[in-house]
Parts: sequence; structure tokens; C-alpha cells
Amino acid sequence: NSMLRTGLPTGSFVAAAVATIDTGTRRCTVANGGLPHPYVLCGSTGRAELVAGEGLLLGFAGEELYQPGEETTVTLDFGDSLIIYTDGLSEAQNPEGDRYGETALSEQLTALPGLESDIGPATALGEMVRQFAAGAVDDDVTIVAVTAR
Repeated sequence: NSMLRTGLPTGSFVAAAVATIDTGTRRCTVANGGLPHPYVLCGSTGRAELVAGEGLLLGFAGEELYQPGEETTVTLDFGDSLIIYTDGLSEAQNPEGDRYGETALSEQLTALPGLESDIGPATALGEMVRQFAAGAVDDDVTIVAVTAR
């Protein structure tokens, strides 16, 4: 944090998440620094569940205020996906100015195609947001999905 705070241009910051995955146990530990809460998409039920844990943006606050985010550990069952994304996804707007939002995101996650699909959850979710925004997304959109197989 202190290196970013002094090295970035004034008013700049970094949002990041780090996930470590034990492929033997399918345990994922996530540390979040300023991104929206990740989701776990349950492959067997289609339910989308928020992953708790949050942290401050990196490079935003001085050391006197900065506190590292808490780590959260989840275990993925076969077919479950961990979805990490930037706020450009939930803040995307349609031509009428309506935001995609967290509620729509949660609902769309449950509508994603399952493991039998040729496209992964990140590609499918990105396409849903592009359709909502009529292809014009103003902010960066990054989606990372890891599926236990």
C-alpha cells in the first residue's frame, strides 16, 4: 500500500483481489482490496452466494488509516465457480441510464449456463452485460471465474 501511495499519480489507486486455491481440497482463500464482493456460483443448485470480506483500495489511504482486508475461505464443490469482477460490471448502464446493479448481477449469475456449456461463466456474464448496455460499457469490466472440475 505505501509503495502504491507514493508511486501512483495523485488521485490514483488500485483495486485488487488475490485468491489462492488448493486444488486438492478445492479451498479458495480470497483477499479483497477495493473490488465488489466476489460470488460463488453453486454448480448443483445455480444459487449465487456473496463471499464475505472486504478491504480498502490500495494506494488510497495513508498507513495511519490503511488496514489490510480480511481473508475469506470458501470450499468449492464440483461444478462451483468463484467469480471475481470489477465494479465496471455492476455499474454498467443501459441507453436509458439504468445501472445493471448488484441485484441484476445476482439474478443473472443464476441464469448462467452450466458445465455442459461451451462457454465459461465469465464469458457468459460479460455477454449479458454487453447486451444490457447495448455494447457501450463506459468503465473497465474484468471478470475472472474459476470453476472446480
